[in-house]
Amino acid sequence: MNSRERVIKSLNHEEPDRIPIDIGSPVTSFHIESYIDLRKYLGFQLNEVKIIDHVMQTVQAEDDILQRFHSDTRHVFIKPAKLIKKINHLVYEDEWGIKTTKPVTSHYFDMIEHPLANANLADLEKFNWPDPTDKKRVDGLKDETKRLYESSPYALVLNGFSETFFGLPSWLRGHQQFYMDLLLNPKFVNNLLDKLLHYWKTLAEIVLELIGEYIQVVRVAGDLGTQKGLMISPQLYRKYIKPRQKEFYSFIKERTDAKLLIHSCGSIYEIIPDLIEIG
Repeated sequence: MNSRERVIKSLNHEEPDRIPIDIGSPVTSFHIESYIDLRKYLGFQLNEVKIIDHVMQTVQAEDDILQRFHSDTRHVFIKPAKLIKKINHLVYEDEWGIKTTKPVTSHYFDMIEHPLANANLADLEKFNWPDPTDKKRVDGLKDETKRLYESSPYALVLNGFSETFFGLPSWLRGHQQFYMDLLLNPKFVNNLLDKLLHYWKTLAEIVLELIGEYIQVVRVAGDLGTQKGLMISPQLYRKYIKPRQKEFYSFIKERTDAKLLIHSCGSIYEIIPDLIEIG
């Protein structure tokens, strides 16, 4: 049984020859410092390291590492239209306008400026939204994915739909403000989330038209939990987040036979039935 067969069998709730191993997404890869140490320890050549998550500083693991630890997956990535911009020696800005910095004592970046922190409804219309149709996002993606599908035994996982309807709006708005909006400013929240839904659907349509036939898993993400439970009430989740998830997940499934993998940090036990319901 090869890796792709093993992953597909597991996702179909059938017993494979062993449990599949996944290494390589932003949350199943390595922090850059650990990765460099690991390569040195194993005696592997130290090449230029590619960061795939700026805030968490996780890397795109190279194939020698993936083979060494028997990963059954290979990950393909939708690219940003604009690279992380260095404002000064401390501050960086991503294509959404979110600014971050890394304290000297930290391994990770912290968000320090949220572009929609003081926005109103009119400001949402004037905001410089990233362009989901920018061709740089899919540059080389079809050729790479088709090559991996035809020449390797691995299951292919698509990355690029991260923090879609909860994390990203709270980063754009600021956590405190966004949580207050959910209770006090429903018109603003609905407008913001609908704009994000349009963005993600437009991007998904372009990407899945190119590689939908080659991938086995589409990874979507939305951190909804803490160690103790949900960040917001199940009622607020069902009012604002769940309907957009449902529409987006259905949109994806209409365009590929790949399974959906949802990543969410924390304890989301209360809404697992909701996630099953929406596919």
